[in-house]
Amino acid sequence: MEKFFSRLTAEKVMCSIFLCVHNVDAQVPQPLKDITIMFIRGPQKDESYKFKITPQQPLIDINQTFRRESGFYVAKEGGY
Repeated sequence: MEKFFSRLTAEKVMCSIFLCVHNVDAQVPQPLKDITIMFIRGPQKDESYKFKITPQQPLIDINQTFRRESGFYVAKEGGY
């Protein structure tokens, strides 16, 4: 409840959040298929395309960018 009341007087700022995943490197004992990366912020979810990782090819370039518009509140101490 304290968080709610502090937001009533705070200034809301809208920001764009970008998360870029260039590659995934995983040492696996057996091939893994249909792997996805999920970016979760609150109730919203974004999922990457499916890819696979094998012991012979542990490094996968996916170059996936997740973008989210999100509201932040300016705190009295100067943070968000």
